[in-house]
Amino acid sequence: MSSVKKFYLPLLIFFGVLFLYIHNLSRGTYGGDVGDLLSASLVMGVAHPPGYPLFTILGFLLSRINLVTPAFMVGLISAFSGALGVLIFYFTSLELTKSRVISLISSILLAFSYYFWLYSEVAEVFALNNFFVILLFYLALMYSLKKDIKYLFLTSFFTGLSMTNHQTIIFIFPSLLILSLPNLLRDLRNYKNIIYCILLGLLGFSPYLYVFYAAAHNPPINWDHVKDINSFLHLFLRQDYGTLSIGQVSPPTVSQRIASFKIYFFDILVQATIPAIIIIILGILYSIKRKLKYFLALFFAFILSGPVFIVYAGFPLFSSFNVGVYERFIIMSFVILLMFFPLGLLTLRDLFDKIFTKKELSILVIGIFIIIPFSLFRFNYPKTNLSNFTAGNDVAYDLLEPLPKNSVLILSGDTLLFNTWYVHYGLGYRKDVQVLNLSGLTGSSYFAKKLDNYLKSNPGQKESPDLVANVIMEIAKTNPVFSILNIEKTKGQKLVWVPYGLSSKLVLNGKIPQKQNYEKDAAVVWGSYKIPYKTTNDLVLGNLTASDIPLFYSNRLITTANFIVKNYNDKPLSFYYFKKSYEVDSANPAVSQVLGNYYIQQKECFIAEKYLKSSIGSFPYEPLSYFLLYYDYMDCFKSVSGAENVIKEYSNQFHTDFYSDIKKTFKQNNNG
Repeated sequence: MSSVKKFYLPLLIFFGVLFLYIHNLSRGTYGGDVGDLLSASLVMGVAHPPGYPLFTILGFLLSRINLVTPAFMVGLISAFSGALGVLIFYFTSLELTKSRVISLISSILLAFSYYFWLYSEVAEVFALNNFFVILLFYLALMYSLKKDIKYLFLTSFFTGLSMTNHQTIIFIFPSLLILSLPNLLRDLRNYKNIIYCILLGLLGFSPYLYVFYAAAHNPPINWDHVKDINSFLHLFLRQDYGTLSIGQVSPPTVSQRIASFKIYFFDILVQATIPAIIIIILGILYSIKRKLKYFLALFFAFILSGPVFIVYAGFPLFSSFNVGVYERFIIMSFVILLMFFPLGLLTLRDLFDKIFTKKELSILVIGIFIIIPFSLFRFNYPKTNLSNFTAGNDVAYDLLEPLPKNSVLILSGDTLLFNTWYVHYGLGYRKDVQVLNLSGLTGSSYFAKKLDNYLKSNPGQKESPDLVANVIMEIAKTNPVFSILNIEKTKGQKLVWVPYGLSSKLVLNGKIPQKQNYEKDAAVVWGSYKIPYKTTNDLVLGNLTASDIPLFYSNRLITTANFIVKNYNDKPLSFYYFKKSYEVDSANPAVSQVLGNYYIQQKECFIAEKYLKSSIGSFPYEPLSYFLLYYDYMDCFKSVSGAENVIKEYSNQFHTDFYSDIKKTFKQNNNG
């Protein structure tokens, strides 16, 4: 075969996968960190720790090309990274098996696997990280097999470059050393080679110089305001979150770690499919017998990036959003595990060669296994097609659009804050509004100026626990202030927050609007929203990072309903908003509990049972749902057996005494 013809198949794979990824690519922002990465790219800023300079630089350059939408253009980083990763996976498989058929099946299995595919469709750093994982393994493998020092130099450069994207790449570094031995020991006897490797690594790491340049211009997205080595290390080491922490969450319990471990292996099984797992096991056995160094390299990379990291992180999997966060971090170990797959097919091919006299027959039988990736394609295509996904942008527009002119909007939470940044700073919508990060107010030049002015007039308030609330009250004297969280004072004047659609307005005089006016305003605001009903978006919003968008609408409807009950005692109107909340997100346990309790009072036993079972099914870790269902059976159905089943289910879930817990809970509620 000529040198040109041998590239026909890999190029066909690359461009086919790239076309598919670009077709499905999100045209807007998504959820989680996407909005922050987009915003930082568009304003030439510094993204959240550790800064992600390589992604931001590429995003800035692509966003200057005025085609489609900025989110789409920046998202091309992920689409190309995913397609290139599949291409290099093909060449890795070909080097190991010398079979184009096996390499084809293996590479498109990777391309159509759910998590790998999904994160090739959004402007996130994980597709680029997957590319570096595959590329570094390929280079180290080639260095091991070819003994050519150019592969060592390339590995050194791309190792440094990979550290400018995502720091979890360090989990594969020990494995790169395993693959590189003993060639590495031989080549590094020459001190010049050591110097070249160090210089190439530093050259790869050089995109971090960008954060100094970008921060010096004080862009609106400017995490940690890097100006010297100390502030750079603060950013690079993620000290805002805790260097060795996954984020600002409570330390995981032992039970959380165990639960994460179990869910991780179940997830791997489901995403790979059972036939693929069987072939992977065959590949592991083959590598132990014939390619021990390759096995050890992949084994340690898989263990460190998968089980060890997942158990250490102990992801709090108590909400769909947290599951979405967890999903991103299992992709690397899944990609590594899949590297055993081509060797498993090679094992089967060798077996079939012994069975069939003609090798063409064994190749034909192996080709049948292409049904595995194509079954994944059929199943995952609808879930990864984000080309028409608009909820990420819509929630930001809905937050900003109803606000009066020159308002101040205080936000919290990754999806809401970052998506609003993208629409506000990146797309230039509602430039008159000040969008503030509740957990980083002092990082805002607007708030910092207001703080300085307040302290000049009130120097004795510098150490006051109510300093932030006092400054916000001062701002509210001249600008309407809205927040998604009710900021309170520890003492003195109580702040009054009136629900206003997706946010709440600070009322300085403490007077709530008249019922007629509030009812009219609420109807207008809620009627203007593009509400993402979860029941009609299950394929995209089912259990992913963006799933907190409909939940946010649902919770704000509950806030509106509770405000109406408390201040106007209009139960029919509040019930309308409770029902609306359930329609938006039926998996929201908070509204299911309210409706279940309401129908218990109305003696509508079956309807109450439906809502409470829905609450337990979507979130089995909330005791109150069990307690209400127990009363539904005891007082409404008059069913002792039904109540006993609830007690049994509760005990299996919480491993505590039901009667003690229910008395304690309702005693606390009565006291409150």
